Amino acid sequence: MYYIDSRAVTEAIGKDARTFRALLDFGGRILSGADVGRITIEHTMSDDDTLSIGDIIARRAEIHLYGTRHVAKGESFRLYLYLLDHDGTGRARHLDLSQWTHAELAMLTHAQIAALGITKDADGAALDGYLIPFGAFVVANVRISGISTVITAYDRLAACDMPYVPSIPFPTDSGTLTEDVLTQLGITERVIPDSGAFITSDAGPLLTAEGEEFLCSDEYSFAIPDAPDGKTCREVLGYIAAMHGGNGILDRNGAYTTAFIARGGAAFDMEKLDEPEIAEADISVDGLRCILGSDAELTAGNPEGAHAVEFTCPWMTRERLLAIWDSIRHIRWRPAQVHERLADPRRDIGDLRYYSRGRDRFHIPILSLTYHFDGGLSADITAAGRLDEEV
Repeated sequence: MYYIDSRAVTEAIGKDARTFRALLDFGGRILSGADVGRITIEHTMSDDDTLSIGDIIARRAEIHLYGTRHVAKGESFRLYLYLLDHDGTGRARHLDLSQWTHAELAMLTHAQIAALGITKDADGAALDGYLIPFGAFVVANVRISGISTVITAYDRLAACDMPYVPSIPFPTDSGTLTEDVLTQLGITERVIPDSGAFITSDAGPLLTAEGEEFLCSDEYSFAIPDAPDGKTCREVLGYIAAMHGGNGILDRNGAYTTAFIARGGAAFDMEKLDEPEIAEADISVDGLRCILGSDAELTAGNPEGAHAVEFTCPWMTRERLLAIWDSIRHIRWRPAQVHERLADPRRDIGDLRYYSRGRDRFHIPILSLTYHFDGGLSADITAAGRLDEEV
């Protein structure tokens, strides 16, 4: 879930009458407003029947640009949405323009200026949440369709099938190896979980026997004795993500992290949903099967069950697999397909939503998320599992 501090922006997102505009930042060259038409953004974190562990998941975007603008394959850009605020005539008000500096306006076309929304408050400070990030992408394909340009783009994880060539000595640890793989992929940022210091009863820091501050972190780190020769970047990142019990993704700002189902969630706004397709009963993960190599595996729970999760990780230990199994075996969810007519742009894969029907409330994790933008914003949301499965 993407958090926005501005109450005004949050309230505007929740309104029935709201209009968005898209902005593509190519690093100084901006395409926005009337230059950008339809957009589809896809992100999926499961297979058809159950959850996934150890997958490396790239975002995909298809963007229609008005006119035959020159956009080259291999160019990088960041995609944002923002709320449009004008007087209903399609022309920007003087108030809108007065909030921009001349230098900022000089970068935009007349059409873009006509579509500007409010970006700064009365004191000239930028509004929090004005630009809502939707990912950092690389253009993979460009085609001309009539008078429009259609680009297909992926985030940098789409390139991770390249062979991994180590530039670090071994043995090493999982964090250092992750950084080396990301550097090879051109991913410069990584989300590191916050560490917390243990505090003694007199409010001082708890120290180790060596006199260092004792810290705790949600990040799991482990030793890797030998270089993973002959492996792709996807395989190496996938093995490490599996040891975390999650999947590798890039966040909205292009930073790498591992993700699974969030522990907390919020309810759907039922009035903004089309009639969803929902299974008759909850399901859960039956068991885990971790492939260590060609002739070795580790299992937990019932690995033969219909909703068992199978993945590969040669570094897995029985203790670590049991810890992952203990963390997910109680998760229950309802397979579903939901269309949100007025989508919330803050949703991410892995978010947990609640759906109420009568006296029942179901857990619906967002395991596949497709945004559709055309000035409005809608979303298709899927929670893994067969909708017609017999109980």
